[in-house]
Amino acid sequence: MVLFELMWRIGINSVFMPSSSILPIAAGLLHHDPIIAAHDHAFLEVAVVASGKGEHQSVHGFETLTRGSVVIIRPGAWHAYLGCVGMSVANCVFAPELLGEDLAWVCRDAQLQKLFHSQLTSPQHKGVLISHLDEEATQLCLSRSEDVSAALASTDRPNRIEQLARLALFLATLKSAATIAPVEDSVRPIGHPVVRQAIRLFESDLRHSWSVPELAAKMNIDASYLSRLFRQVTTLPPIHYHNRVRLEQAAALLIRTDEPIGNIGEQVGWPDQNHFARRFRGHFGVSPSLYRQQFHDKKA
Repeated sequence: MVLFELMWRIGINSVFMPSSSILPIAAGLLHHDPIIAAHDHAFLEVAVVASGKGEHQSVHGFETLTRGSVVIIRPGAWHAYLGCVGMSVANCVFAPELLGEDLAWVCRDAQLQKLFHSQLTSPQHKGVLISHLDEEATQLCLSRSEDVSAALASTDRPNRIEQLARLALFLATLKSAATIAPVEDSVRPIGHPVVRQAIRLFESDLRHSWSVPELAAKMNIDASYLSRLFRQVTTLPPIHYHNRVRLEQAAALLIRTDEPIGNIGEQVGWPDQNHFARRFRGHFGVSPSLYRQQFHDKKA
């Protein structure tokens, strides 16, 4: 399991519940000095700089980080830290499914809904969002990150509700992580059951080439209503969202495995390697082979 690998590598607190009640969260204060090589994740990562400075590298290029800088990374997106000088980071990672299930109510807040979905998943941001907190929000965010870590470190009687509550409070401090314009009343929370069900269908079989009418028939709803609702919640049409999930998985496989590129394309639903390469380049800006060349040997 990838999260176990992460915990082993960076040594931060986490907790897992047995069998189907797994609660995949990890949190702690990390020291990035002087470099963290390019890598990707299979989970959402939120990093808040507590001290020092450094350069953050992603598909968008380089950006200087200082105290209060916030980095949010979606699964499949890659990033790296370079030239770090005394930089410590409050890091929190968790399964994105929590925002659609246990913490679906959190994203009923319009600002968080926009931050984690409309902004982070947009073609402009490509799964990487960097912003900055003011000093008051930075102190509060760091304090709540410590609370998450403390809840996860408790070995006596782990309390799932307390852990989720502390994570929710940590996420709430990120509302000021960007100058977010008011969200229209028509935007619905990602917790909407129709959208959650559609996303689960997408993620359950990446090879399947869904059409909107087929997806709507599977869910026994009107196709036009499904498309309209999906756009309101995610800003993307259903099939575009599915393609993004496929590309994120392909990027993760390119970095973590030595499988042939053609096999990876087939696993995510594009058996024609040229077609897969065009799709990948259109999203990440480079070909699958160049992406692997740049990051496969540098993953943390």
